Amino acid sequence: MNNIPKFVLLYCLIHFSYFAFSQNKQDKIRISDELQLIKISDHAFIHISYIPGENNNKIPCNGLLLYDQERAFLFDTPINDSLTRILLSYIKDSLKLKVTGFISNDWHWDSMGGLAAIHESGIPSYAHEMTREIAKSKNLPVHRIGFKDSMQLKLGNLEILCLYLGPAHTMDNIVVWIPSENILFADCMIKELKSPDLGFTGDGDILAYPTTLQKLKNRFPHAKVVIPGHGEFGGTELIDHCIELANRK
Repeated sequence: MNNIPKFVLLYCLIHFSYFAFSQNKQDKIRISDELQLIKISDHAFIHISYIPGENNNKIPCNGLLLYDQERAFLFDTPINDSLTRILLSYIKDSLKLKVTGFISNDWHWDSMGGLAAIHESGIPSYAHEMTREIAKSKNLPVHRIGFKDSMQLKLGNLEILCLYLGPAHTMDNIVVWIPSENILFADCMIKELKSPDLGFTGDGDILAYPTTLQKLKNRFPHAKVVIPGHGEFGGTELIDHCIELANRK
């Protein structure tokens, strides 16, 4: 290492930094101040919308966009109808994709706050029957199609598995598994590694939480990308982190 000329090391450092910057720039698409996409595989983006937090901080809310053969599926909406309309327009006009279905992971506004905009666009919407029942009881927009326990769908050559494993963050929360991409979208059931606790659990079941998380870990031990409801995605270490948090209760 000491025999390598300094100018060669400097060139390599500059070249690597430029490549890393370019890759990062390519993988992130800023649609607006409150909305962006992050590419995580050849067939998937995380969509992120932002809500105001404490000390002028913005809290990121994650969703998933899956696409194949010029068609797309949306999992969770941005936080409201206006941002959902912006995202749908971008998907259609810039990505040249047709959204053919929508699924939300639970009934909270950061999962289905833009459901009215989804229905305006004529997009079929799916949810667990419990989610539909809760939404109806709260006078919220109701998904058109319901399922119990699990549901399998196809998007081009891609498979989508929606699965109910039990109560946790909410009583109705599901998870979404994309086997071809090894992507697990668990929404607010899972917290990012920086999270010191499980956050709000008033609509869920804190006693059942550890059991549901263990089922999740046992079912998807080889997931490469685990997406939480808020913050940074990672791997199965996010599930382990949340199991530890849940067991502290």
